[in-house]
Amino acid sequence: LRLDMETKMPVSQSFKQANPLGAMPVTVTFDDFREVAGTKVAFKQFVDASLTKMTSVTDKFEADVEIPADRFAIPMVKAQEIAAPANAPSAGEGGKEAAAAP
Repeated sequence: LRLDMETKMPVSQSFKQANPLGAMPVTVTFDDFREVAGTKVAFKQFVDASLTKMTSVTDKFEADVEIPADRFAIPMVKAQEIAAPANAPSAGEGGKEAAAAP
């Protein structure tokens, strides 16, 4: 993490991201800081991930927003019977058979 010595705000952070090609270096640079509910938030982030580059722009950032409790309710799921597929082998037809006791 790199900080601006005057403002003490983060400038960028670098890390390695694991992926199928190995650990790839990534640098995220922060810009356009705005105050939201007493905290500075970077509304722009530039990502340099070696093979790709992207910009993330935040249009709106709200803090202490009222969220209805039912928003977190677990949805009801209808019970379903799970039947074995019609073509699944039964014991003795290619399935594993129990060994006979001696």
